[in-house]
Amino acid sequence: MSPGPALDGSTMSSARFRRAVDEGDLPAETDLALLLRCVMTIGNGVVVQQATRAWQLPLPGPGG
Repeated sequence: MSPGPALDGSTMSSARFRRAVDEGDLPAETDLALLLRCVMTIGNGVVVQQATRAWQLPLPGPGG
């Protein structure tokens, strides 16, 4: 039995967002492409922070 085509994260997320609209969890007027881009941008930012170990850098205090 063939495993079928591989699905990437954006394809799976897009399908899940569509289902959320169909089931009433998201408003019908939700811009799914924009929502997907936003989620992917946040995810990519987390990956960059992890790869550069940004989470180990101290946070600046008040005033910079």
